[in-house]
Amino acid sequence: MKFSPENRLYVLIISLGLFLVIVTVVLQAAVISSRQDQLGDEGILATFRRQLASAIEPDNNTPGTLSQSGVADAAPAPTVTSTPFIIVIPATPIATATETAIPALPTDTPLPAPTLAPTIAPATDTPTLIPAPPTNTPSENASLANTVAPTSTVALAATPVPTAPQFDIRLATASRRVDCANMTAITERILSNRFQMNVQVMFFDTPTQMFDALAEGEADITLCYLDPDDRSFMRDRLGLIRQIGVQHDAGEDYKLQMWANGAYKAQLRDTRACVLDFLEKVDFTDLNTGSQEPQSWIDGHASELSTWLNCSL
Repeated sequence: MKFSPENRLYVLIISLGLFLVIVTVVLQAAVISSRQDQLGDEGILATFRRQLASAIEPDNNTPGTLSQSGVADAAPAPTVTSTPFIIVIPATPIATATETAIPALPTDTPLPAPTLAPTIAPATDTPTLIPAPPTNTPSENASLANTVAPTSTVALAATPVPTAPQFDIRLATASRRVDCANMTAITERILSNRFQMNVQVMFFDTPTQMFDALAEGEADITLCYLDPDDRSFMRDRLGLIRQIGVQHDAGEDYKLQMWANGAYKAQLRDTRACVLDFLEKVDFTDLNTGSQEPQSWIDGHASELSTWLNCSL
């Protein structure tokens, strides 16, 4: 439904009128309520009558009343009594807000932790009763004590940590058609006295065992490589053993050479360069090493020895 501008104006006026009527009623109720408080126990009707009587009471100077000079008073005017029509509007009680105490919130109480009852699965197997073992006699106990070992916890043995080699250098030698044992002994004495090395001389029954130990790192150096007899050993172990120098003795049909484990030769080059330089210079050719004790031979060949030990590295 649409309202025209005139209809909207009428609605506005009517609404304003209703609002004013409501305001008037509220104000009148408030006034009456305040007057009731002032009058105390006196009723509204008695108050109204008293006010009306005071309003209609004649004054001394009112016409129709004679003075005190002796003139008789005029007949009193009839009193008109009228019952007023009073509209009593009961006061609308104004509700007052009553403060209601808000109950305090309960203090947080920690909930008890739930107790989990273990679930016990019903046993399905029927227990088998095992009869108690017979009581052993003292003699039987003695025999059992001698035969049954007590149960003990065996600790696992720790893996031994490999220790450093006990010797600084291991010289390998074997029985050959050319004597190389005395050359090995002289070399061992020089390494011990001049280079303060802990030397071990190892004897092998066959050249095969000697070269196998050299290739596998169980021996370090040999002065007993006989050329051309040992060429097959060199070919089979090529890459595992390395030659030191050229030769340290020679004859009509042989040459004695010095060979070493490949890793050990590299170690000498890095840590004991002067030892490697000495071994490369050693040459026993025509020096008659087989007829003298090692220390005597060293004392008698001081010039050769000084040349071999001259290291500028």
